[in-house]
Amino acid sequence: VKEQNIAAIVIIHDLNLALRFSDKFLLLKDNTIFAYGGMEVMTEENIQAVYGIPVAVEKCRNIPIVIPL
Repeated sequence: VKEQNIAAIVIIHDLNLALRFSDKFLLLKDNTIFAYGGMEVMTEENIQAVYGIPVAVEKCRNIPIVIPL
């Protein structure tokens, strides 16, 4: 996609897949946009607010992963 200078919109509910393969994120809560942007929006606080569960965001081999607590 980057080589052809086009965009692809993909809906991924698995946050770890999204973190690995996406460069922009749109978090929705109660049918409204809660957060939009790059890695800076994928914080523990934002994920907890949207999903309602405590999580940790860590890195493994420099790839961010979400761990439910």
